[in-house]
Amino acid sequence: GAMGQDWRADYHSRIGEQRRLTLADGTQVQLNTDSALNVAFDQQARRLRLVRGEMLITRPALADSRPLWVDTEHGRLESTLAQFNVRLHGQHTQATVYQGSVALQPALHAYPPILLGAGEQASFNQQGLLARQAVAAVAPAWSQGMLVAQGQPLAAFIEDLARYRRGHLACDPALAGLRVSGTFPLENTDKIIAAVAETLQLEVQHFTRYWVTLKPRMA
Repeated sequence: GAMGQDWRADYHSRIGEQRRLTLADGTQVQLNTDSALNVAFDQQARRLRLVRGEMLITRPALADSRPLWVDTEHGRLESTLAQFNVRLHGQHTQATVYQGSVALQPALHAYPPILLGAGEQASFNQQGLLARQAVAAVAPAWSQGMLVAQGQPLAAFIEDLARYRRGHLACDPALAGLRVSGTFPLENTDKIIAAVAETLQLEVQHFTRYWVTLKPRMA
């Protein structure tokens, strides 16, 4: 459309789907599983609101200098040239910067924004910063259709994996601390469950197709 026109759009991804979008200004967005995004562009800024889930944003060098604002219920991230990931959790938002820099403004935080550089990850709620740590400045595994675990506790791995499939996926509480390592293609979550069960010598109990529990193997 013509310059100066306002436009709005809503985008969704299904469970187990990763969806790529290119917005009107050339910003690339990749939505992870079960995510929802609202987009509104006007003369002042480009506004993206992550309503649910997770997304990776890549802003190539553009002639247009309007800032990009990414809002969640917990606050706002602002960037010009950057690649960064935003994931909405129940009580907080996690932002990870891979290239460039991003200014973070928690919703009820009156101070100057917090600047995050490439290789930094921050978790925040409306009141402020909850945690900040260094991470590898490489795009997240999910954006390549992979799930990567490096000595991750089984309970946390199962919780991650459950985002990519319908129904209920759990493990026996006694197994929660077992460690999982590996790189798994997300296109087939049943295969991932089978591979992890095989490695850790566990039993996969299918109550129904959508109700799966990992149990200790009976001797």
